[in-house]
Amino acid sequence: MTERIVVLSDGANLTHPIWKSTARELWKAPGRLYECIGEEGDLIADWFIRLNKEINATFLHVNTP
Repeated sequence: MTERIVVLSDGANLTHPIWKSTARELWKAPGRLYECIGEEGDLIADWFIRLNKEINATFLHVNTP
């Protein structure tokens, strides 16, 4: 069994509704990398949620106004 992993996002807010189509059409990414992206396109949060289903991780998202 692996140790618990902590992932820290630097706070970059990458929310835009075109991320899913960008990953699919422009980047030609495998479906497993973009199918988890929701309608709002919250790239960081949606990927964190997907990763958390695969690994034992704590995700920290740091934002400064």
